[in-house]
Amino acid sequence: MAKKDKAGFNSPFAKLKTLGAGAPKAESRSAKASGRSPNADGRPPKTDSRAQMADSRNSPASADTGVSASESDEFLRAVGGIAPIPAKNTKRVEPEKRLESALPDDDTLALAELQALVEGDTPFHVVESEEFYSGSAPGVSHALVESLREGTFPFRRHVDLHGYTRDDAKVALTDFIAAARRDGERCVLVITGRGKSSPGGISVLREALPRWLGRFPLRSHVLAYCTARSVDGGPGAFYVLLRRLGARPYAGP
Repeated sequence: MAKKDKAGFNSPFAKLKTLGAGAPKAESRSAKASGRSPNADGRPPKTDSRAQMADSRNSPASADTGVSASESDEFLRAVGGIAPIPAKNTKRVEPEKRLESALPDDDTLALAELQALVEGDTPFHVVESEEFYSGSAPGVSHALVESLREGTFPFRRHVDLHGYTRDDAKVALTDFIAAARRDGERCVLVITGRGKSSPGGISVLREALPRWLGRFPLRSHVLAYCTARSVDGGPGAFYVLLRRLGARPYAGP
């Protein structure tokens, strides 16, 4: 009969030592997954991180990208015939060059204004209201401006500045008035529009025209101007009275 344990206690785990000595240890999950055998002490073998990265790069499809091998092959077939354009066949597309403005620069205008002041030329006398503009050179009588306003001076030429940009309108107006005076015209009509379709309902050209007519180079051609009668365009048009050809600036009509 086997000898009992001390003090009559039963030790149920006493046989575990004998069982563990003869049974092989189970492989760890990581070892099974990597296909490598565990070390002698039962621990999983060390893995080479560089080898794992190389394997992931060489695999035809990655679970991270979600691209299958067939999709990868299809993409390679689609781009297989693409080749870079030879450098000798490439031609740089030059941007469109901006045309040089025909308007005088600020320095030219400032010098012209200074010269006019030195010679005794003074700015136009200007009257402005919401619906009416008028301006006259020094020495021009009020009666002459009233006659212009009443339509006493007939006009045979007109220029319509609708659709022009501000700079283009100034160039077109300068050319028009210079040609009209050269041809002996005394009065012309300039149409600017009232700006009803413009942002804010303001006509940029209508606001700028009085300044253009009273400054260099147009003021050397102009005696007076005023808003036209309603039959000729009303607040969206101007009568412009020109100097006689050969008359000195501001020397009278």
